[in-house]
Amino acid sequence: MVCLLVIDYFLVIVTCILVIIILIIKCVKYQFPLALIPIILYITNYVKLIFINMSDQIISEEGYDKLRDELENISTLKRKEIAGRIQLAKDMGDLSENAEYSEAKDAQAFNEGRILELKQILKNVTIVKNGQNSGKVAMGSRVKVKVNDEKREYIIVSFNEADPVNGKISNESPLGQAFLDKKSGETVSVETPKGTTEYKIISIS
Repeated sequence: MVCLLVIDYFLVIVTCILVIIILIIKCVKYQFPLALIPIILYITNYVKLIFINMSDQIISEEGYDKLRDELENISTLKRKEIAGRIQLAKDMGDLSENAEYSEAKDAQAFNEGRILELKQILKNVTIVKNGQNSGKVAMGSRVKVKVNDEKREYIIVSFNEADPVNGKISNESPLGQAFLDKKSGETVSVETPKGTTEYKIISIS
């Protein structure tokens, strides 16, 4: 298992280096300042993938399906659409002054980076069923709480489904982590920039 992870990380590093070299060459050849943007994003993206242990992340079935559908879309339809843009730009002639070609290549770099990232995530995350811990807060739980004499409701979701504005909080967020495995009637404390906030759990469904 360890050997496979080492091989995966090695391949990721090699791919990252090759892509950066290609982008740098194109940047120098065509003098594209914008080409520096995908270079920086590639470096950031792969450093994140290499040094974050994805096997420690859990995800709901819905969250996994969402990532899988995105991967399917960008590796087929999106990839084909970008390839069409690149070919169309090539047909227009001189690439050194072709802004459309530059934009299409940048889009391709973004897309390929996202494809590799999604593959790595889907390969290493652990899928958990919603509400599998009866009576306790778990992935998918709807938690009603009382905080500062105000009642609020939260839903515990995967990292890629978080939407705090609509009450969907990630299981990896400070608040989400504080709620996990707690029961009705318990009070949890969460450190915020404004100080410590206490949440009393009223019900779990």
